[in-house]
Amino acid sequence: MKNFVIAMTWIYHLLIGVLFVFFTIMAFMAPPVKVVSGMTTKQMMTASLMLNGIEAVWLIATALGLFKRKNWARISLLIMSGLALSAALVMIPSMLFILQSFQEQLSQKDIPWHVLQGFAIGFLIIFFVVIPSFFIYFFNKKSVKAVFIPEQERLSLSPIPFGVKLISISYFMSIFGTFYSIAAITNYPLIGNIFISGALFKIYTVISTAIAVFIAIGLWQLKKSAWYAFIIYNGLMIFKYAVDLLTITEETIARMMPQEFTANAQFSVGMFKMILIFSLLVPVGLSIYIYKRKNLFFGKKKSAIS
Repeated sequence: MKNFVIAMTWIYHLLIGVLFVFFTIMAFMAPPVKVVSGMTTKQMMTASLMLNGIEAVWLIATALGLFKRKNWARISLLIMSGLALSAALVMIPSMLFILQSFQEQLSQKDIPWHVLQGFAIGFLIIFFVVIPSFFIYFFNKKSVKAVFIPEQERLSLSPIPFGVKLISISYFMSIFGTFYSIAAITNYPLIGNIFISGALFKIYTVISTAIAVFIAIGLWQLKKSAWYAFIIYNGLMIFKYAVDLLTITEETIARMMPQEFTANAQFSVGMFKMILIFSLLVPVGLSIYIYKRKNLFFGKKKSAIS
């Protein structure tokens, strides 16, 4: 049974990786169609092609590693599953928000909104919550670890907890989102009703990404400086989202969203507040997690319990 689940897991990730490559190429080859902010579908795909390509390679490499029973592939799968669970915190409320915004247009076309909503949310729960949770549980079992980790290697495991590794890698991956953000975002809400754009936004994005990479490397090495930087960085994020939550208005939403998009959808302040609440909970939770593991960064590195 154990080997069967491992086989199904690497086949599952291999198929997703191949499909990811296929759909990305098809979208990139599609004829240009104007969408938002004067951008075309091809321009948007060009902006995200590097990120999509890395994700596809990651999926396929992990699948092949699982097939060969490599421990790095098991860790890669755990990281991927953790990131999927984190993404679900944003994707599920965002999907509810998008469907709610287009409810009237869907109703006019006789599309059953509640059925579409149930299908979309169900899809996200299954593929971004249930399946990743199962992978985290199954591939952390001692009997499964023994398949991937030789006994000699188990005696010299890294003292870095899995949770810290996951946060470190997720912060490092922000560097890939920088390319898409610079190309696709034209008006960014810095905090509250204060917006930045153009060269100022690009400078802000590069500096923010550099800080995230510094934190990522430092967390992996259990550096004190990374602990301080992480707490301060997330403290600023908590302050930003709290201010955004208290100050968001319909006017703010209109400035955030491209005119071509707002013309076809209705956005409610309530839905945006729900997304901001979820966005606020992420840095709060991460800060608590890292703060409780302060001894790892300032004392003896004894435990590998995440």
